[in-house]
Amino acid sequence: MAAWTANGRRAFLDAIEHMDVIPPHAHFEQWAQGPGIKDVKYMNIHDMRNQIHANNADVWLEILLLGVALATAITIYRAFTAKSEEDEGGGGH
Repeated sequence: MAAWTANGRRAFLDAIEHMDVIPPHAHFEQWAQGPGIKDVKYMNIHDMRNQIHANNADVWLEILLLGVALATAITIYRAFTAKSEEDEGGGGH
């Protein structure tokens, strides 16, 4: 999950939420009745979104940063593939 983008993590958690695998709020202590589960605070989908950075703000930040990176890559590509003014044969003489 660490290699996923924020949008992928958000889609994954939305799918888990709609399957009712994890409760939506922290007051469902009966879900945490197992060995190794000590902290009931993070046993809900909303706190899990905060923990793995899959909130709306994280998704919008990802879109913004990927847009800037894509624009930079396109600009660099166009700079290296542009024809030189000397090769075009411009000028009136």
